[in-house]
Amino acid sequence: MIKVYSDGACSGNPGPAGIGFVIYNDSGEKISDYSEYIGHGTNNIAEYTAVLKAIREVKRKLKNLDEKIIFHLDSELAVRQLNGIYKIRDVNLKKLVESIKNELNGLDYEIVHVRREKNKEADRLSKSAISDI
Repeated sequence: MIKVYSDGACSGNPGPAGIGFVIYNDSGEKISDYSEYIGHGTNNIAEYTAVLKAIREVKRKLKNLDEKIIFHLDSELAVRQLNGIYKIRDVNLKKLVESIKNELNGLDYEIVHVRREKNKEADRLSKSAISDI
């Protein structure tokens, strides 16, 4: 099982936005971590962009994609939207979700909500991406 923790941050909403994620293998070893400033945007755009980039990194790093991938997000709204529980009205978010769904096609995955304190490293990475802006 692969565990992915991702987060997006925004200074103001909208404002300068950053993403961060951490990927762990079945043994709990860190496979990858990532932080990036993504420009001006909303917190939701940052959340979804973090998930999308994390999926692409998992695919790039892992040879065996038969393992289940569990995505951990501290945004309950994003989790519910990605799981189809809540509708998405914003056109830009819809495009990101479509890209996410395309990337997830054929993978065994789950998207779950975690409390913010369980997502500290991804949170730190996303905030560090905008700290010097």
